[in-house]
Amino acid sequence: MLRPINQTEKQCQCCKQIQPTSEFGKKKRLRDGLQYWCKKCRVIDSLARATRNSEKVDKPQPTEKLCPYCNTVKPASDYPKNKTTATGLNSYCKDCNNIRRIEHYLAHPSIRRAAQSRYRAAKANAVMPWTEHDEILEMIAACPDGWHIDYIVPLTNPLVCGLHVLANLQYLPAKENMSKSNKFEVG
Repeated sequence: MLRPINQTEKQCQCCKQIQPTSEFGKKKRLRDGLQYWCKKCRVIDSLARATRNSEKVDKPQPTEKLCPYCNTVKPASDYPKNKTTATGLNSYCKDCNNIRRIEHYLAHPSIRRAAQSRYRAAKANAVMPWTEHDEILEMIAACPDGWHIDYIVPLTNPLVCGLHVLANLQYLPAKENMSKSNKFEVG
């Protein structure tokens, strides 16, 4: 581990030069409170990374792709987007991706239990003292077959957090509710 020569200087772990501490960015997690690399080295690395990433973006998108799970060639629109791959598309088509996800979910019940636990916790935080528990239970009991109880504003979403109240519940056909997922459209 490189130690500072004194309180006003530090050695950059990239260029190995001893420089004033003012040439290093702040990082509270580290013992001395400063980044490992000097600002110049971080700028050079950031520019090099941006250049590498821009080269990846310029690759043309395929119009068709082979799904290795069902072994069929499908149009690119049948594949979920994935920024981490070279093509920008997921390896598996949407249908096979869903099948694989469900198989994994069923094969690993602890993952399912953890997801349910997170949901219950979010729901508990969304329950207000004035929540109409009896009316909500009546609505659930009266739900027609093939329909789901849906939150109009999702309980957990990066944009909004809805409440577990009667005004935020609605009946939705099962197929429509499952395709809606946790999406929330602003406006």
